[in-house]
Amino acid sequence: MFWAIKGRGAFLQRFASSSSGDDATSTTNNLPIPIHVSSTKSISKALIATDPGYSRDVTEVTEYLAVQRELLLRNVRNIRTIGSTGLNMAYVSCGRLDASFEEGSWETNRGPKIWDIAA
Repeated sequence: MFWAIKGRGAFLQRFASSSSGDDATSTTNNLPIPIHVSSTKSISKALIATDPGYSRDVTEVTEYLAVQRELLLRNVRNIRTIGSTGLNMAYVSCGRLDASFEEGSWETNRGPKIWDIAA
């Protein structure tokens, strides 16, 4: 679970299972781990998540594909499509991803949703 406290940082809380494997919320050795964004400075070493959003309009699909094309032509290490804006944001915040991009617009209801941001 990812969480943060204003002014105190962001953390990843891992839950270790008990020796019997029955209790997924055991508190043994599950101290919160401070997290931080990646220190990657080069696009050739960057792992970037992209998401096409909700529109399949030819213009927006073309724009999304243009972004992927540009990333590949700039020698990005790799591109992932996870399918969850909230998870993408969490992964960027803990350094599992170097960046994330989602096609679409909040105004046209074709981009990230409020629940994605709230997550």
